[in-house]
Amino acid sequence: EHFTRAQYITTAWSGGTTTQLAIAPEGAVYADRKFLWRLSSAQVELETLIYTVAGYDRLISVLKGELELKIGQGERGALEACT
Repeated sequence: EHFTRAQYITTAWSGGTTTQLAIAPEGAVYADRKFLWRLSSAQVELETLIYTVAGYDRLISVLKGELELKIGQGERGALEACT
């Protein structure tokens, strides 16, 4: 199925905005936490915490620029954009 920009849902979060590109099953709502998977693209504009979502694994890939991460009490590390 091909999705268009008109179908995307953009919402604010503590670090910027996130745009939901797709979610399954169709009609699932992210806030309800009753989905199989979700694909989104976030604009990270502020330093913030990225919380886990119980029962889901989160995969992060940088599309543009660099993202600095720190997990728990560990060292800070940078993720660079995929090329």
